[in-house]
Amino acid sequence: MPTHRVTFLTDCPEDCKDYPIRCPDCLKDRMSKSGIPFRNIQVVQIKESESSIEASRDISYRKYLDVLNIKSVLVLDHTGICLYNYPVTGAEMDGNLVAGFIQANLAFSKEGVAKGMNQPSPASNQEPRLDFAPIKEQPVLAFNNPTTSQEAKEDPAEIYELNYKDFVLAVHESTLVRSVLILDKPPSHNLTNNLVEFSREFERVYGEVLDNFFGDITLFTDAKVIIEHVFETDLLYPYGVKIISPIEEEDLDDLQRMVYRYGLDYSRNKGFFFISTILDGITQAIQKPSKDIVHAIYMLLERNYFVPQEIELAAKYRQEKDEWMRQAEERNFAFAAFHENNEKEVEALKKSLEFTSEREGKNLIKKHVNLAQSSWDFGIFDDAMYNYKLAKIIAENLGLRKDADRIEKKMDELFNSVRQLEYDNAMKIAVSAEKNKEYLKAIQNYTLCKEMLLRVFNYEKDNKRVQQIEKRIMNLQGKIR
Repeated sequence: MPTHRVTFLTDCPEDCKDYPIRCPDCLKDRMSKSGIPFRNIQVVQIKESESSIEASRDISYRKYLDVLNIKSVLVLDHTGICLYNYPVTGAEMDGNLVAGFIQANLAFSKEGVAKGMNQPSPASNQEPRLDFAPIKEQPVLAFNNPTTSQEAKEDPAEIYELNYKDFVLAVHESTLVRSVLILDKPPSHNLTNNLVEFSREFERVYGEVLDNFFGDITLFTDAKVIIEHVFETDLLYPYGVKIISPIEEEDLDDLQRMVYRYGLDYSRNKGFFFISTILDGITQAIQKPSKDIVHAIYMLLERNYFVPQEIELAAKYRQEKDEWMRQAEERNFAFAAFHENNEKEVEALKKSLEFTSEREGKNLIKKHVNLAQSSWDFGIFDDAMYNYKLAKIIAENLGLRKDADRIEKKMDELFNSVRQLEYDNAMKIAVSAEKNKEYLKAIQNYTLCKEMLLRVFNYEKDNKRVQQIEKRIMNLQGKIR
């Protein structure tokens, strides 16, 4: 029989009294019960290796996906009363309707309609199954029915899965309550474990209230804290950034530093950010697995460099932002009115040219060209372009072809000058960001420079200048992989 090297992700408790002496026997016993054939097994514990770091990244990403999967968390009593209803990623659902649906299904048939998720099927002799989740090239096994917790032995978890409309309900029958997750898709093993943990924590905190419950559900208002702790739903909250010292920033790895600076820049502009915003932004900028970025975010959360914000404060900021946008729209409306006046001025000019001599026309052209040049010198480029436009209209309407061509060249020159300034500014920002190890910012601005060379200045892709910028971008991407 061939020899295989396997990495195990186990759910053993941190305070196992038999660790590490009985680990080999424990693993052999689990493999045997799971039907995995083996003759000889050598167990080696490796700490802080590449595989363990990779496993940590994988776990962080699974946690994040679990949170995104949760629409709502409900707590019911066994008579079907909804004690607590907390929307996570969706609108609040009618807890009483969900409670009635669950009550009806479980009352009719727990075995027929509901599917035991942590229990072997009664009609089958199948042993407890294993979830296979690849990490790099090595298979990783997560055992689905842990027997390491004494509490779990005494109180086996009853978890059922039901379909409700377009959602999946994961229901845990505990001693005093029935905890429910409303999900987009079937729950992971980790999520079902969290559901059991939530039930036990809820009963621990509210046990006395539940024993003497007379219908006042406001007593459970603070259960949100338990949900945040167990399911880590604060990952979906708006976040702010803690300002750290250069020494603290130097202690971060390249990816963590890039994520931190991205969050810092975003929060400075918007007031706060969401984890999904950072994940989407960085994923689009660099070729990096999402789970690596999520893991970097987790590391920053552990250091409290990213701090969750009260949703109420974020909402207040959003209101202020909306008000600012409304005022900006009013300013844009005023600008549009100004632009409309300019268009009217152009139409009036065209009509007046019907009675304008060539000599008068040349004087008008000279006047607008001089105004354009003055605006150009002072950096008022829109006004400069507008006056060149008026001069060109006069020349074309009076049949002054040479003057019109000369003005057209000046307009092209002005356009290229403005674009060159934009290019130089983007390049300056990119070089400075690269020097300061702000790699994401550097990549974004180098990319802007490359696009301008191709689309504005009509460079070919094989142009040396374009290729040099592409090389810089690739080098920066390599530094943050």
